[in-house]
Amino acid sequence: MSWNPLRARWERGRLRIAAVLLESPDDEHYGYPLSRRARVSSGVLYPVLARMRRDGWLTDGWQPVVEGQRYRRRWYRLTDTGRRELTQLLTEAGEP
Repeated sequence: MSWNPLRARWERGRLRIAAVLLESPDDEHYGYPLSRRARVSSGVLYPVLARMRRDGWLTDGWQPVVEGQRYRRRWYRLTDTGRRELTQLLTEAGEP
């Protein structure tokens, strides 16, 4: 199999996102702060989150609109399955 830079970027992003999610596994995580902490672009973040959600590793919801806020924010939270799978993913990758 040849080296694919897009695949490598996606995989590196997935590991960074997993590490950030597992730092506070019971919390709600929002996209922008998550992308900043994981040091990934939105073009990497949202496809990874969508796949994790589809696989049952995350749940999501919408924050109610707060007075003075222009839009609702979507949050993501790890499921028990997600916690196990992401821990295993980082272990297999040799990440702390």
